[in-house]
Amino acid sequence: MVGKNIINFMEPETQPQQVGPNNKLSLVITACILLTALIVGAGVYFWQKSTNDTILQNLEQKVFSLEQKISIMENDRTVVKPTPVNQQTTLTDVTTFSIPEAGIKVIFPKSYSISKNNETNRRGSFVSYDFKPSGNYQTPDLYELQFFSEESIRNFTKSCEDTMCFEGDYPDSTRYSGQKTAFAQSMDYQNFKLQKFGTRNWFVSSHRCIVDSCVIREYTTFLGNTKLDAWLMMADSTEEKQADTIFAQFNIE
Repeated sequence: MVGKNIINFMEPETQPQQVGPNNKLSLVITACILLTALIVGAGVYFWQKSTNDTILQNLEQKVFSLEQKISIMENDRTVVKPTPVNQQTTLTDVTTFSIPEAGIKVIFPKSYSISKNNETNRRGSFVSYDFKPSGNYQTPDLYELQFFSEESIRNFTKSCEDTMCFEGDYPDSTRYSGQKTAFAQSMDYQNFKLQKFGTRNWFVSSHRCIVDSCVIREYTTFLGNTKLDAWLMMADSTEEKQADTIFAQFNIE
């Protein structure tokens, strides 16, 4: 009995520790909190980084836009304004010429020169001007400018009562008043079709030459009470589109 008691005294009993249900729940909750914190933290970091990148990109675009505007403004300051033109003045690719009788300036390709026609009351006009190409003549070709008033047409018609004053088509008082009314209403007049070249309306028509084998492409506009007929010479009617392209380079100031 004594030996048995000695053995029991020397080897004390040890019992294993067990984790209770409450401890397990605490561990799970702690792990969830840590995981949630990591996820939220990572999300906030990437969201903040994306926001900063977007703001930076917008600022860079604004800076680039401002630099472009500054560059344009600096270029505008360096542009040399053309000097006022009086008589025939050659610019880059056009010539500007004053028509004092009509109070306007005409602009046309520099490959042409222009001079006053000495024929009095030509076709009923109070003044007319002829174009001359600087190179070899070929059609279609800028040909003539004729300026009419109601009075000049009336005087021409009266002087031609007993004789032939002009071979070919010419305007009378009826055409003048009819075209003037239709022009104010932006409408065609008979076979004169209204077209726009640049910012100005023109009646466009074609007339066969009486003596020569040619066709005249006529462009008519009104400058107040002044009727202007601009002529281009064509070999035939197949050149009408080419003539319109050339006439598009003609302008009035």
